[in-house]
Amino acid sequence: MEVKKEKKWETIAVTIEEEIATLTLNRPREFNALNRRMFRELWQALTGVAGDERARVVVLTGARKAFCLGIDLEEASSWGAETWREFLPLFQEIIITLATMPKPTIAAINGFATGAGLDLALACDLRIASEGAKLGEAFIRQGLVPDGGGTFFLPRLVGLAKAAELIFTGEAITAQEAERIGLINKVVPANDLSSEVHKWARGLIQRSKLALALAKRNLYQELSLDLRKALKLEADAQKECLASNGFQKGLLTYQKRRR
Repeated sequence: MEVKKEKKWETIAVTIEEEIATLTLNRPREFNALNRRMFRELWQALTGVAGDERARVVVLTGARKAFCLGIDLEEASSWGAETWREFLPLFQEIIITLATMPKPTIAAINGFATGAGLDLALACDLRIASEGAKLGEAFIRQGLVPDGGGTFFLPRLVGLAKAAELIFTGEAITAQEAERIGLINKVVPANDLSSEVHKWARGLIQRSKLALALAKRNLYQELSLDLRKALKLEADAQKECLASNGFQKGLLTYQKRRR
């Protein structure tokens, strides 16, 4: 099976295979910490695959032994206020793109996912981690607060009290604990991470593209809606699905199985 390699970035590797786009954070010596170049390249790569019809599912992972250690503090220690003001909006646009693109996104967490790295994983729809991974909102240790959606996503995933604990202490937890509290979907042995993620991705590709896009949109929009507005949004989406080719195809498949 041919793997299509996309534009060569310095800090991001992008491949598209079997309708699965894989974005790999590629600064392994720095545990894939985010620097200025990576911010720009990740934004460009993400917006590229979001609009690429060849990709039905997007996987975000890190090179070698880490997912993302967060901001590159060695570089950031020399940033002035102007640099922080430039890259914070860019980081938040990356988070918004992950959360709102009409394609399912999977974080393949192969090691440390801390600070901004955890926020990247939280912005994905699904999270699968290797057994040795560690996850934590480390911002408080530098006198900072989560700025990539951590205070938005965490309470919705693990509850307010646990989110407060993770954010206030900055402590990292194991992948097993993260699975137990609902922060991630599944923990697998490190050697099985890639195959497990691709199994999930291939399963998603079998689903209706329209239904997945509308279901994802509803999941996020309904977080801020009351029940009546949420039900209206669901009804409108369902009407669109009922008129789609994907529904007709699924109905025919079901009818054949019943015969």
